[in-house]
Amino acid sequence: MTQLYNVADSVIVGRFVSSDALAAVSASGPVMSLINMFMIGLSTGSNVVIAQRMGGERP
Repeated sequence: MTQLYNVADSVIVGRFVSSDALAAVSASGPVMSLINMFMIGLSTGSNVVIAQRMGGERP
């Protein structure tokens, strides 16, 4: 989904805005991917902790 978003964003910006804006979109792609991966890892880790605590209380 992230790659599809980046492709669509590049096509729209490249067609309707300047080449400087397209360069900015291309440069921000890896940063957005890094933030996205960090948030996915954080949510997965917290899900494991919550499941262990909730499952540990049941007999």
